[in-house]
Amino acid sequence: TGHQSIRGNTILTRGRSFWDVHIDRSHAGQISLGVCIDAQSANQYIGQSNAGYAYNGSSGKKAFSGVAQEYGPKFGQGDTIRIMVDMDDRTISFCKNGETLGIAFFGIPSKLFPAFSLYHANDLITLRKFGTY
Repeated sequence: TGHQSIRGNTILTRGRSFWDVHIDRSHAGQISLGVCIDAQSANQYIGQSNAGYAYNGSSGKKAFSGVAQEYGPKFGQGDTIRIMVDMDDRTISFCKNGETLGIAFFGIPSKLFPAFSLYHANDLITLRKFGTY
């Protein structure tokens, strides 16, 4: 128990990428999905510092630099979240179960990595698809 974050090894620098994450098991929805820069700490949730941008399951809020703001509905077990990163327009958007939630972040850095945070040891997510749009 306690936030643990992982970043992917795919470097996002240009174009438009997306990936779908299915929430297989979630104790309390304390899962954050998004992107980060190299400096993201493994012991902080994505969005807790200025190193990451996230959509949080337990609140439905978007988070960056420790500031959480209203964004979309909560998500948890059984949901699929699509993360869409447009490096040309420098924006991040999310979808929940196929419903577009709109742009969450503007003016993002020019080099990012896919990232996620889990809080409970038994939480489980699956990357279902990765592509471009």
